Amino acid sequence: MKKIYFLAIFISLFIVLNGCGKKEGAVDEKKDGKTEQKTDKKEISFSENSSYHIKYDAKSEKLKGTMDFYFKNKNAKVEVNFEEAGKKVTSSMFFENKVLYMITSLEGKKMGMKMDVSESKDASTEMINVKDKLKEYEKEGTDEVLGYKCDVYKTKEGTKLSIYKEAFALKIVDKKGDVFVATALEQDIKIADDFFAPPKDVEYMDFSNLDKMLK
Repeated sequence: MKKIYFLAIFISLFIVLNGCGKKEGAVDEKKDGKTEQKTDKKEISFSENSSYHIKYDAKSEKLKGTMDFYFKNKNAKVEVNFEEAGKKVTSSMFFENKVLYMITSLEGKKMGMKMDVSESKDASTEMINVKDKLKEYEKEGTDEVLGYKCDVYKTKEGTKLSIYKEAFALKIVDKKGDVFVATALEQDIKIADDFFAPPKDVEYMDFSNLDKMLK
C-alpha cells in the first residue's frame, strides 16, 4: 500500500501549483476499425482562485480502482478507492499548509498519519519548480491523454510520466507495468469552505521524515 500513498503524493506535488488546459465534449468514433476521440477544445489558464478535479483510473491485473484529486490555491484533497489482492482500501488525503494528512481504512481498520512535506528535500524541490525537476528525467517522446498532447518522461526509478504543459501528470506507468490514467478533468467545481480541512476527530501519527520512509 505504500506505493499507492507515494503515488498520490507525487501526483499532488505536480498538480497543486501548476496550470492546466481542458478539452470538453469528448465523443468516441470509430474510423478504419480504430476508435478515435473528437473533442471541442476549450483552453483554460490556471488560476489560484479556480477549483479543479482530476480523476485517475488504475489499470493493472493486480490493482484496480480510482483516485480523485481536488485542488484550489495551495490546498488539495485526494480520495483513493483501490482493490489489491482482494483487499479494499479507501483513503482520504488532505494537503494543507505544506502538511499532508492521510486517513486510511483497510478491512475496517482506520489509521491517520501526517507528513510535513516542507521537511522533505525531494518534495519541496518538486513543489518549488516542477520544470527543474523534469530536467532530471529522460524525455522519451509524446503521448495523448484526454486529447492533450503530453511529453513522456522517464524517471531514474524507471517510471514513465505523460506530462501536459510541464505541469500535469496525466498518465503514470511504473516499472512493474501498473498504469494510472487521467479519465476526467474539470475546472470551477463547487467546493465547500471546509472541504480541504482534515478531520479533527482523527489521531494522526507523524511521519514527517519522508527520506527515511523511502529507504
